[in-house]
Amino acid sequence: MRVSVIGGGAITDEQAARAEAVGRELGARGHTVVCGGRGGTMEAVCRGAKRAGGTTIGILPSDRREQANNHVDVPIATGMGHARNALVALNGDAVIALEGGVGTLTEIGFAGIYGRPVVGLETHDVSAVGVGIDLETVETPEAAVDAAEAALESDTATSDGTDAAAEDESTIPADDPYAIREEVPDPETFAALREAANLPPRSPEGIERGLPNSLHGAVAVHEPTGDVVGMGRVVGDGGTVYQITDMAVHPDHQRRGLGTRLMERLEAYIAETAPPRAYVNLIADIDGFYEQFGFEGVQPASKGMFRRTE
Repeated sequence: MRVSVIGGGAITDEQAARAEAVGRELGARGHTVVCGGRGGTMEAVCRGAKRAGGTTIGILPSDRREQANNHVDVPIATGMGHARNALVALNGDAVIALEGGVGTLTEIGFAGIYGRPVVGLETHDVSAVGVGIDLETVETPEAAVDAAEAALESDTATSDGTDAAAEDESTIPADDPYAIREEVPDPETFAALREAANLPPRSPEGIERGLPNSLHGAVAVHEPTGDVVGMGRVVGDGGTVYQITDMAVHPDHQRRGLGTRLMERLEAYIAETAPPRAYVNLIADIDGFYEQFGFEGVQPASKGMFRRTE
């Protein structure tokens, strides 16, 4: 499994030794370490994992992969700054939280949003938050890894033949009626959602031909009814150009954070798969939403243009 290890960037020798021990334990058990890719806790946990023969992934805040520490096997540049903390939490099946500051606290919060079990080892006390963050406190690195494994085993033990980890990942939080699933909508749903969201219609032929060529997709499902009430896609050549398109949420289900959750899934896919210097674009019809994900207007340096076929 993948385990996200989070903690401070400026740490003491004692804290570094603890982080390295966590990494070493994860590596020895064959787990992949996910972290923020830089120094402090991130470097120490990667160093421990590598010394035990493990694999490490660093999700960087900058747009330069070379800024990863020397113990990262797979550096992922995001250019997202602190917003990349969401991706660190999202890309682990479980999270081990060590000592840290505000950044670590946000990652614990994102783990709660994404339904990830969190194991705390000398970290923040979030018990006052209440529901939404499943945090178990332990006292040793070995116990931290034991608890992370047990949490994942508990998830899969309740499976009815489906991927329980994937289901848990898309139910945010536990009492929320919506689930985000990483799939492309069927043609009928695609057309209906575009119409409901007042987006220009696409031809039936275009929909049938286009949807299978999607690079990635995400849909929001209203679980009490099973209806797909939101969607988004990534299209492009899978290497140099990616476009986020067809973002739509049914009016009856808007203002509930579904657009943000859909974008987070699409952004996570791009962060994991896109090579350096790939061009990611979209056409926005609202202000202030896509900017939070690092998008900016091209004017006046260039001018966006389009045309439709007859």
